[in-house]
Amino acid sequence: LFRIDIKNRIIFSSNIVPESVGTDGQPCTATNSNCPIAAILNPIGVGQVLFFTNAIDTRTTGADLVVQKGVAFDGGSSLDLTAAMNYNKTKVTKRKSESPILSPTQLFDDTQVTLVEQGQPRQHHILQGVYHDGPWDLTLRASYFGSVTGQGFTPGIKQTWGGKWLEDVAVAYRFSPHARVTVGADNVFNTYPDKWNPQTGFPFPQLGFTYGWETLPFGINGGYYYARVDFAF
Repeated sequence: LFRIDIKNRIIFSSNIVPESVGTDGQPCTATNSNCPIAAILNPIGVGQVLFFTNAIDTRTTGADLVVQKGVAFDGGSSLDLTAAMNYNKTKVTKRKSESPILSPTQLFDDTQVTLVEQGQPRQHHILQGVYHDGPWDLTLRASYFGSVTGQGFTPGIKQTWGGKWLEDVAVAYRFSPHARVTVGADNVFNTYPDKWNPQTGFPFPQLGFTYGWETLPFGINGGYYYARVDFAF
């Protein structure tokens, strides 16, 4: 069981853009002193800026459980079993800003809060079995990545990408203590993340994007199949 508190955590800020309307309700102009962000960015032709900053405090709680079991069979073969399970939850406990012109919620907005709190899986589990028989090794592995959520595309709307299991398999043969050949596949069943929702993901599906990016816990390339020869000197 664990709990991790971080004060003044270093994160990426929100996208800071020049105001179009000042705090006085008037359109921003070169002489409007109520548009402090525009007064800094517009003269240098910058449309938006983001940067590293110590803008938040966070608390992460969770549990790790690892179970291992080895089984020996008659004839000399053996089976190694492993189960590793992780549950975690991160909460932004405070937003802060030292800037005289950026409030805490401007410096680190709700989109970034969602990214920190829900942009990584709250569950990650691995089940693995490795069978050894003389020069042969057979590995089977299943990895689960929990659901993730992001926002910042359609204003006020979040999208959740569902949890997925990925399965790996590998067969290895040792010719000698120094040489081994392996044939295998990562993500053998060619699993992909959920696609953008055409409505809640607007405008990215309409622009030709099929999958998300910063919140996805595994890649968008599907299965990876390989043959490998290892030499030890």
